[in-house]
Amino acid sequence: VLRNADFAMYRAKRRGKGFIEVFDAELEHEIARTEEFRRDLVSALGREQFALVYQPIVRVRDGRLVGAEALIRWNHHVYGAVAPGDFVEIAEKTGVIIPIGWWSIRQACITAASWQDPTLFVTVNLSASQLRGASMVDHVRAALEESGLAPHRLVLEITESLLLDEPDGAAEELVAVRSLGVRVALDDFGTGYSSL
Repeated sequence: VLRNADFAMYRAKRRGKGFIEVFDAELEHEIARTEEFRRDLVSALGREQFALVYQPIVRVRDGRLVGAEALIRWNHHVYGAVAPGDFVEIAEKTGVIIPIGWWSIRQACITAASWQDPTLFVTVNLSASQLRGASMVDHVRAALEESGLAPHRLVLEITESLLLDEPDGAAEELVAVRSLGVRVALDDFGTGYSSL
């Protein structure tokens, strides 16, 4: 009973202030699926269940395609396409996000290097765990060298909240990555602490 009440409480907290949540069959199913995803995420990379899709980035002034954002998708062996919102947080909590993140950067670099237009760039989201972890620069350098992608064509995106949570450590890592010639972008600016 206490465990179920705890799950209901956390679900209410995720929804925001002033919400009440009752533990029911739907929440029980959500918990079971989350646990299944937690187990399956560990082997998903080895099973080649992840794929990147690319969202075009166009310049507003003239509508010209200037790059693309790499977005990860998980093709689960039972559930099919799983939305990032349903697995990224679990991957963060379990630490699996780190190898998934390095894989994403590598794959995005390989794909962008194959594009016919050498002026197009690719953006890849960084997780908090990647930014905190050691050897970020080594992983990025290896991905660039393996793919042959020019460093200025890779843009690593971090969220505003990630930058504010650990400003000193984040700044140090980002300066090191910038020294490779890679660009850094602030994602979701104005949606958290800052006002546009």
